[in-house]
Amino acid sequence: MQKPSQIDDLYERLGVSRDCTRQWLDIVYRQKCMMWNPSFKGTEKEEPEDDLLALRDAYKIISEHMDAQSRVERAKHATRNRPRYHRNVVDILQCLREARVA
Repeated sequence: MQKPSQIDDLYERLGVSRDCTRQWLDIVYRQKCMMWNPSFKGTEKEEPEDDLLALRDAYKIISEHMDAQSRVERAKHATRNRPRYHRNVVDILQCLREARVA
């Protein structure tokens, strides 16, 4: 797991803010990749490869971080909306057995 300061550095490397959307992150990542692509930039091959690898790694980590945050938010929302009368499976089965006997 990345430390928050390391995550901030990755956001800076891509040139986006921490509150950007996933769609905006994708757009900026594609633009940066095109900028460092040797066929578009017309530079030597080794320099852009290092930058492309750094961009790819930053994008991968940030997108995983965003996905994890969205999963946490969905889980929080799901537990907030869970009915309070929820019973576990054993209680439900016991009620069904008692209903059959009666």
